[in-house]
Order: sequence, then C-alpha cells, then structure tokens
Amino acid sequence: MDDRRFADLDSVEIVLIGILIGTQLNWQTTFLVVAMLGVLAFIGVLALFPDVARPPLVTLKARLALLRRPALLVMLGNLLLWQTSVFVLYTYLGPMLQNITHISGVEISGVFLLFGLASALGNIIGGYSTDRWGAVRVLFVGLALLTMTEFILPWAAVSVFGITITMLVWGIAGWMVVPPQQHRVVALAPLSSTILLSLNGSVIYIGIGTGAALGGLVLRFAPLSALGWVSGGLALAALVCLFLSTWVARKGYSRSVPERQSSEILRAREEIPAEVAGHQHID
Repeated sequence: MDDRRFADLDSVEIVLIGILIGTQLNWQTTFLVVAMLGVLAFIGVLALFPDVARPPLVTLKARLALLRRPALLVMLGNLLLWQTSVFVLYTYLGPMLQNITHISGVEISGVFLLFGLASALGNIIGGYSTDRWGAVRVLFVGLALLTMTEFILPWAAVSVFGITITMLVWGIAGWMVVPPQQHRVVALAPLSSTILLSLNGSVIYIGIGTGAALGGLVLRFAPLSALGWVSGGLALAALVCLFLSTWVARKGYSRSVPERQSSEILRAREEIPAEVAGHQHID
C-alpha cells in the first residue's frame, strides 16, 4: 500500500506540472515535455538498470482462465463501474472549474493538488480500515460517499468553498476503496495474486479510458452539469454490484482461502496451469 501512496503523490505532481505548463504556454508544449521525459526515462533504464532474471512466461490464456470464477467477474465489474464513474467527471474537471466555478489556471492547479492529497489520505484510510473492519464494510462506505459526491459535484462547483469541500470528500472516497478491492481480489486465490492484481490493474485502465470516452459523448448532447448524473449513476450501479458480489460469495462461488482452507488450495493448484504456478513460486 505504501507504493500506491507514493504513486498518488507522483500523480499529483504530474497533473500540477501539466496544468501549469498548459496555462503558461500551451497544451502542445505539455505533450512535448512528456515526450522528452519519456526519452530521458528510456535512456536511463538502458544505462542504469541491471539485468534481471526473466520470470517464466505466463500465457494470456492462463491469465484469463481465472475469469471463469463468478466472484472475480463481479468484483472486477464493480471496479469497472466505479472507475468509469470517477473519470467521467475527473477528465473534464478542468473545463467544469473554468466554466462553472470561474477560477483561473493556478487556482485549478490548487484544486487538483487538494484532490491528489485527499486521494493519498483516502488510500491510507482505506488500508487501515480494511485491516480493522474488513474489506466489504470499507467498500460500502467508500462507494456511498463516492456516489453522493459525484451526484452533487457539478452543483457544488458554483462556489469555491463548495468545490473545495466536495473535492476533499471525493478524493478520500475515490481512493479509500482501492485497498479493500485489492484485498478481496487477492483473497480469491492467493496462489495467483500477481495475476489477479494484473487483471485488477487492467480493469482500472479500461475504466479510465471508458470514463473519458463516455464523458466526451455526454458532452456532445448535454451540458457539463449532466456529467454528475452519469457519474453518480455509475457509482450507484457499483454499489448494487457490490451487493451482488457479497451475495455471490455467500452462495459459495468465492474461493477465498480463509473460508476454504487447504482443500481450496489443492483445488486452485489443479485449476491453475503449470506455468502460472511456477510464476507464483518464483515471485
């Protein structure tokens, strides 16, 4: 979880730098700077990183085989819904702040900074709360807050105070659900934890792209304020999906090791192809 917190702070810095470059110069310069940094990073990896042992190849078929589990599908569906809901709004937050809140580029950077710091705090809260009260309870609280803030955010944006408070709650809620989500996914099959987390990460990026595309589609036919209804509706659907996932788990479709003990470990070994098991052993 510590690595994820640092990733949140890195994201804050990157967004702030991008906004400042875009407002002080132009958006083309922002992409030019990103390209230059990418080239420098590539050279640095080639020059400074030592050779490392290559892990055994895990085929795409072996990775996708885990998707046959209904509990995993529902959990990833839940993640896709809430991640899409966040980026329906977040992608177009800049124009919303300019046209509804009527603030400048530097002030917009401050709002993004607040959101990023709140996200890092939410990640910490989510990890601690998951250990103390369990993943499902934390997810319910986080998704409920997420739904509420996304519904009201376009209307809260009419004032600086309103958008400040809403962004603070939104950032905490949007990231406090990440640790319990990862906990639930890994608990399904600890022997395949790296593959499960890679699937989880893939769904996150699918949600980011889907949210941005959906938000752009909405704006072709509706005003900026309509994004709140779409975003909040998706978050509400994620809450419903969470109810469904807990029902599926209680019906016995989940293969969580704490519930199944050693018999489920043996069954998991039979289901996971040999190259996957080898990969897990090395990790």
